[in-house]
Amino acid sequence: MKNKIYYILPLLFLFIVSCNIDSSDKNVKEDVVYFGGNIINPSCDVVKLSKMSSYSDTLYSKLDKNNFFLFKLDSLDPGLYSFTHGEEFQYVYLEKQDSLMLRVNTLEFDESLVFTGKGAAVNNYLIKRYLHNENNNINLLQLFSLDFKDFNNAIDSLKKVETKILRDYNYQGSNFSQNALDWANDVLKYTEYSFKELYPYNNTIINKKDSLTKVDSLFYSYRTTVDINDSTNFDNSYFMSFINSRMTTMSLDSILKVIPETDYFKDYKKYDFQYNKIKTYYIESTFTNKKIKNYLFYRYAKELFDNEFSVNQLNDLLAPFFENVSNERMTKRINHMLSRYIKLTPGSKAPDFKVYDGKNHKLFSSYFGKPIYLYFWLSQDRYTWNNDYTKNYNLLKKQYPNIQFISVYLDYTDTWKENIKLSGANGIQLNADYNVVKEKYLIPFSNSFVLIDKHGKIVEANASWPGSSSIKSDLDKLK
Repeated sequence: MKNKIYYILPLLFLFIVSCNIDSSDKNVKEDVVYFGGNIINPSCDVVKLSKMSSYSDTLYSKLDKNNFFLFKLDSLDPGLYSFTHGEEFQYVYLEKQDSLMLRVNTLEFDESLVFTGKGAAVNNYLIKRYLHNENNNINLLQLFSLDFKDFNNAIDSLKKVETKILRDYNYQGSNFSQNALDWANDVLKYTEYSFKELYPYNNTIINKKDSLTKVDSLFYSYRTTVDINDSTNFDNSYFMSFINSRMTTMSLDSILKVIPETDYFKDYKKYDFQYNKIKTYYIESTFTNKKIKNYLFYRYAKELFDNEFSVNQLNDLLAPFFENVSNERMTKRINHMLSRYIKLTPGSKAPDFKVYDGKNHKLFSSYFGKPIYLYFWLSQDRYTWNNDYTKNYNLLKKQYPNIQFISVYLDYTDTWKENIKLSGANGIQLNADYNVVKEKYLIPFSNSFVLIDKHGKIVEANASWPGSSSIKSDLDKLK
């Protein structure tokens, strides 16, 4: 950002941290990790810390009267974590013996974020990398739309730039620990591999081709060097994302051997069930490492709920998950999602929840009696309400006067009205609790649409967005 921010590093914090580590206790010295900092202009009184590659409970730390927080972690799996404050979140890399502090101003969250203490170098590098990609508009849609030669050139350019950023932050060859340096190099490597795995399919869909984009024989040469059952990489979320992308490619290659490419890409959603059956087979047969298999099955199972399967189809696709995964937390979560999915099938009563209209708290069901086009959104989605998006939404409202266009904002109430103005969309504007609504409506992402008839029954739980080619046929169902 243009505004210059001057930092006074609170060295006392680091002194207190160092005093809390008894050098005579070797076990504590090896394992304990301190992560804390100062939040300027806090939006709430808590900071959350979560491991990216596991499903353990999120940790919480309350701000003190000076807006400081502190996590003391007696045991920790090294790797990538996310920390969240209010609507903002970022990533942090933590490993044993770190005593890491951050300072951030919520008015310029990413731009003002700076780390000090042991472990600071790799985390300042992560922020620099993130800001570089954001400021240079690294747009995946644009990247995947390039022809094969230009895509390869773009990937090579990105690799050179990111390698230089990494070298600059580890300029003496000793700023990063060896584990952190290995991890940072793996981030670059597996990000490149994921892009390559996803390129042919995305390029085909974006450019509306009738056959899969071809690549040369050396494009996937890295596959022979990667052990996809390497459990030592399990805590690297970039490796796990690559593995998931690899499963997508393998499944796609297989389905195109039995279904002509022209037929598949003409209406690929028609073959979702067959595609997911194949993906289930690959997850079950390819992976010998239990942790990796559990992760992939769990991620796969959650993604199934984003599709329009019948309950019988969904039970069929989920059967291998329940046969292979013994993790109680995972199976309990998928069973819960399944029960909710059944309640969201067409004809089911729309789940009720509390809403706020700016003056009064009431139940959402108070709007039943007229058909509803329901839209859930977060503050980050205001940027998707570009002119065309807003125009389509407001135009549909005029074309379908018998339908209530209801937008439910799922972030903090104090930012609600400001973001309504920024979005430019009209209709009935409400505010509700994200966690409650997410559970009841199985929202895969914040920007979600639901059709509800005048009797308060679900017509379509995953309806089209306002600018889609199918939105009018969807809304016609409510006439």
